[in-house]
Amino acid sequence: MAEHLDIRGIHSVEVAVRFVTDWLDYLTKGFGFQYIGKSTADYENRVGYRTHTLKCADTRIVLLESVNENSPVANFLRKHPEGIS
Repeated sequence: MAEHLDIRGIHSVEVAVRFVTDWLDYLTKGFGFQYIGKSTADYENRVGYRTHTLKCADTRIVLLESVNENSPVANFLRKHPEGIS
């Protein structure tokens, strides 16, 4: 018998993408997501990627866009197609 995890909800889903503009258009125009904001330059310099947060009702999607070829996002995209990372 599986152990009960007591999950009450999901805060957000992170999606590693290559062309963030395409995804922003797709999600805002196609599905009605509202653009909330993006990460700060300090954060981006520290981690090597930029985040863009969108919201629709209680659903949040965070798009991860690499700004450094050695970032975790760039490494993920070298091994996988765009998607939940």
